[in-house]
Amino acid sequence: MVAGFVGALDWGVDVTEVPLVLDGPTKLGYENTSVQLWLSAPWNGMRFHLVSEGALSASTTDFHQPYQNLTSALLLDLTELSLSGTTVYNAGRGGVFDWSVGRRMVTDATGGWILNSRWDGASASFQDHSAKAAVAVGYSGLLLNANSRIAGSPADLADQSDPSLLLGPRRLFGRTTLEMDELFWRQDWQMEALADWDFRSADQALHGAYLTLATSGPVPGGLRERVYTTGAVWKSASSVTSGVLVGAELTTMFAFLGSRLVVSGVGAKEMGGHGFQAISGDNLADVISLPVTHGASVKLDYSIRPLAPLTVGVRANSLWRTSDAVWLGAETGLYGSWNPTSELSFGWVGGIFLPQAGAFAPGTPPTESAAMMVTMRL
Repeated sequence: MVAGFVGALDWGVDVTEVPLVLDGPTKLGYENTSVQLWLSAPWNGMRFHLVSEGALSASTTDFHQPYQNLTSALLLDLTELSLSGTTVYNAGRGGVFDWSVGRRMVTDATGGWILNSRWDGASASFQDHSAKAAVAVGYSGLLLNANSRIAGSPADLADQSDPSLLLGPRRLFGRTTLEMDELFWRQDWQMEALADWDFRSADQALHGAYLTLATSGPVPGGLRERVYTTGAVWKSASSVTSGVLVGAELTTMFAFLGSRLVVSGVGAKEMGGHGFQAISGDNLADVISLPVTHGASVKLDYSIRPLAPLTVGVRANSLWRTSDAVWLGAETGLYGSWNPTSELSFGWVGGIFLPQAGAFAPGTPPTESAAMMVTMRL
């Protein structure tokens, strides 16, 4: 058994270099070098998968004398460790059952606005010809705090900036998902219930529940749409509040140089004024840090592929504060990727944010950013 496992082992090493420069009211020079080892192999009718990573990073906030304010960190982490299996009934005509246990990445039905993080847990799903049902449970308290993206409460956010904490916030998650292909009008439907329980003391704990309905599919004119809505409820020791998140995306393709145009928008509002509290939601902006808590974004993204391994694009993003419908500003930027071989890839992104209101008042200097990523697979 061991000999068969070793003989079927697929493995590799990925080396990634990321330099980043941020210039504006906040200045930051950052560089990260990471080495990722991954292993994958069948084992006794199942599949074993492991990803470990070591990263060395350095940053400074002083461009003129960078070594006077230089900080560095070395981090070793277990990114993924999982065992999974599949059972096919009656050659697929009776359905397919999948299961997985271990550490893995998890993304919610909105595409990551509510949850986009790793957890340690288990999942199971059953799929037939046109429907799929899945359940999953997870725990975040064993993730390293330095790499944890869990931020389901103000106390979680405070923990992220505390270097003395080894492990991340302790939360228990449960998720149930139902997917139906082309339910009507050729639209795929997805319904998801997601809940988390905070293990902090009663005066700090904030528990949450999220119910999401999402649709996607073709629409007239050669377009594809994706629409999602999430209703949320949070409970603390002193109050129960609710909120809503809505988003939509429209995509079309053109024959000219493989053109792709995406128009998208997303926004969230919490009825009590404290802000929509995602568990580990994505950032609304590309240049500045703007969570979905009180924010909304309307984005235009156009890209072309002049060559098969080359993609270049331009983005424009209008940012809003939903608590009082104030326009915060706009950002625009360029991005691209080039994959000359299957073992080597380059990516780059650069942009500028032009402030207009609030903390980003017109008198505030623009914020500029530029970053590059080089990945080599050995």
